[in-house]
Amino acid sequence: RLDLEVEWVTANFETIFTAVAGGSQFDMVAAAVTATGPDGEKRDQVVDFSDFYFNSRTAMAVNTEETPDLASIDDLEAGDVVGVQAGTTGATYAEENVPEGVEIKTFPGAPAAFTDLEAGQVTAVVNDEQSTVGIIAERPSLAIVETYDTNEKYAFAFSPDNPELIEAVNIALAEIIADGTYEEIFAEYFPGQEVPEEFQASA
Repeated sequence: RLDLEVEWVTANFETIFTAVAGGSQFDMVAAAVTATGPDGEKRDQVVDFSDFYFNSRTAMAVNTEETPDLASIDDLEAGDVVGVQAGTTGATYAEENVPEGVEIKTFPGAPAAFTDLEAGQVTAVVNDEQSTVGIIAERPSLAIVETYDTNEKYAFAFSPDNPELIEAVNIALAEIIADGTYEEIFAEYFPGQEVPEEFQASA
């Protein structure tokens, strides 16, 4: 919509915010970045955010073949291992809510955590719900058993020294929502789910 030439770079999620804040490696981060929720306040100390573009929840997934009766984070017991992606709000939620004695295993990327879950190397994975839905789609032994509404919303992250790009992105995002393009994209990736009211097209 901005008619810009874009180079997509895969980067470590733990260090991506300081990298974009410095302005030397990236101009913008688009990576399911939580601007609110457990660690949003930490991130906005180093980066500026666009307007919100997605409402997210956190979810716990299990291997139904290994632990068919595990239905809640409260069902975890001492000795169990929960996989999380480093630097994410899922990691924060797990650290604050798993029962005493449960081990947190950190992974550089979410897919690796779910690979260990398939293999029975971890008991559960706590991660963003929509990301989890996509990752486990082709992994029939894995399923989401519980979700947590932590008032998390995604936004794009920028260096505070780049206000012009932030403003341009916000204008384009507002246009995409107003003209119904957002609803079309949402329906493509989340069929059957209702678009949140704040992201519905203008009447």
